[in-house]
Amino acid sequence: MSETLLISRAKKYQRNIQKWRASDPAINTALEGDPIGPPPRFQLLQSAEYLQFTCGCDRPAWNERGQAKPKTFLANLWKQDVGELFIQSVDSERYLEINLSPYAAWWACGFSGHRKADAFMKVPKPLHLAAKTEKKSWQSTLVLPMDYLEKMLSFGVGTKANVCFILGPADARRHFSWATLPVGPPDFHRVADFVPINLVD
Repeated sequence: MSETLLISRAKKYQRNIQKWRASDPAINTALEGDPIGPPPRFQLLQSAEYLQFTCGCDRPAWNERGQAKPKTFLANLWKQDVGELFIQSVDSERYLEINLSPYAAWWACGFSGHRKADAFMKVPKPLHLAAKTEKKSWQSTLVLPMDYLEKMLSFGVGTKANVCFILGPADARRHFSWATLPVGPPDFHRVADFVPINLVD
């Protein structure tokens, strides 16, 4: 989709869900090769103290297990509609995966290499979680402390990342990636395909 991942500067994080801005990125085509209605969108905001990840889509949220309890830490969110943020360390093979559901249920895990969980990278509880889920749309947001990202991933100049989505029921599952991935079964853990972050005003 792009050679960089835009992050907007902000003085403080947004506590309430905001309307999408015209500049907020959308991923228009699934990796399966077809669009499926309104595309998923996301927003990244950064200050000296935090990184905020917001994701959503103007379509009904899908969850095969029923609504997940809001704002809880929950594994296997990829089995429902989910937005995913991946951040790679600047100076090692380490990377972080963050999953966020339409109801602000969340999951995160650090990895020392391709799909190798790293127990040392215990992710702190988000500073803030919020969601707005309606009949025809959903949007969720999560805020992480910047000191954790800087300590564990040397977040800053040289950081590479990616934003992905998994949407739809099992018989019509679609995968989306901001970074271009090779043809074949989707693998969002390919850090070689992550793109540089670009901090803009």
